[in-house]
Amino acid sequence: MQVDWENLFKRYVYNETKTPYFVSVSRLNRLQADNEIFVYCLLQAILFAVLGVASVARSLPHHGSPVVTLIALGLCAAAIVFWATKHPFAAASVVVAPVAGLAYFWAYGFHPRIGEGDKVLLVIVMGLWLLYNWRMLSIARLYPEMPEPPPREPPRGL
Repeated sequence: MQVDWENLFKRYVYNETKTPYFVSVSRLNRLQADNEIFVYCLLQAILFAVLGVASVARSLPHHGSPVVTLIALGLCAAAIVFWATKHPFAAASVVVAPVAGLAYFWAYGFHPRIGEGDKVLLVIVMGLWLLYNWRMLSIARLYPEMPEPPPREPPRGL
């Protein structure tokens, strides 16, 4: 028995319908956009829910400031609203997340136990996250004009 690595890769790692990250925004259909927005919003909502709960700790550089908690939970809510509505304003609300993270580092600094390499890595990740957020904003802007997905082929008979 031979393993079909190409089909396994397409099925579980990269699928143009389920994971269309390498498809240009102008070529996406609504199903592809829905799938990408769902994964994006799920990850954002989980991240900011966890950060919102963890931000009440007084050992962090902001010393448990309720403003940080409110911003984190607000970004969590914005991700859920973006998933539900696909509206560009909701997308713009979520896109500010890496900017808010960089503003946090500027205002409060990094955790004292983080090394210099980790600080640089965090800033690079925030920058890459911001670049990806521009893609999400483009998807939200173009979503109303996106075509419906092509009809699925019926499964071949047994």
